[in-house]
Amino acid sequence: MSALGSQTAFERLTELRAENRFSAFLVAYLEADGKQWPARLRNLSPIGALVEAETGFTLGSKLVFRRGRVAVKAEVIWARGGRFGISFAHRLDALDLEATSRRMA
Repeated sequence: MSALGSQTAFERLTELRAENRFSAFLVAYLEADGKQWPARLRNLSPIGALVEAETGFTLGSKLVFRRGRVAVKAEVIWARGGRFGISFAHRLDALDLEATSRRMA
């Protein structure tokens, strides 16, 4: 099932917690409404990420997460201060995970 599919926010959060996550402290970008904001990628899994950004995203916000060559639609499933848990619209494959978590020169 798609990460966004027909699942509730609680079901997506539970699924995110069950996935292996990779710790990171890398630059990423969040896009919505034709605007782009820099963000810090804190951790990453095949179905979502924890990001920090100085934006006004709230629970349910739709956005695009960008890091390197990877761009994936996502939804904010929790927000606290400047931290956001996002659920990807589709599962990242191994190549996308590697490209997203690698430090870029």
